[in-house]
Amino acid sequence: FRRRWNGAARTPAFCLTFLAGLILLIAAASGGLPATRAVFFPLPYSNPDRIATIAQGGGTLSMRGGIPTEWVRIWAARSTTLKALATYGCSYAISGRQHILTAEVSPGFFPLLGRTVPGSCANGILLSESFRRQRFPNDRDAAGRQIVLDGRPYRISGVLPSDFWFLSRDIAVWKIGSPRHDGRTGVVIRLRPGVTRREAERELHSLLE
Repeated sequence: FRRRWNGAARTPAFCLTFLAGLILLIAAASGGLPATRAVFFPLPYSNPDRIATIAQGGGTLSMRGGIPTEWVRIWAARSTTLKALATYGCSYAISGRQHILTAEVSPGFFPLLGRTVPGSCANGILLSESFRRQRFPNDRDAAGRQIVLDGRPYRISGVLPSDFWFLSRDIAVWKIGSPRHDGRTGVVIRLRPGVTRREAERELHSLLE
């Protein structure tokens, strides 16, 4: 039996079967490989090829940072290559006994992405669908409920669709406001039809100069 087992374990068929079983096990444990699926499925935005984020810094992702808010004001007022511009910032907050990832976005953020947000968010927040299932498993929209973040209560305006994500699927709570992160902020833009990325880059640089 040992000789047969050792011989079988060295065959291509055994290796492929073992790897296939391992992949199926990982897929089942992760809920269907959501991050991998996101690579192959369309982004949950309207015309995603017209959308880009802007960062300042070096050539590697670890060296890039937020954009000075003064630059954002200049681009918003003078750019002719951008159809829309919005800001965002992410931080961790304490909710109950949890540390959760939250995002604060400017009012034009969701319209820029072509998404209609549920409810009125003037004084409320939006939950991701995964966080809603965790915190309010028996309430599908959670609208009108309350949640405490860093000791401050917030009214829940609604829940985002399950297919929505931006930058990270771990963002649990979305607040609509004006992100302030030491004078810097994340920036997302939508290009006007017919404008290339290079044309937008040249214009944004020239406006700063």
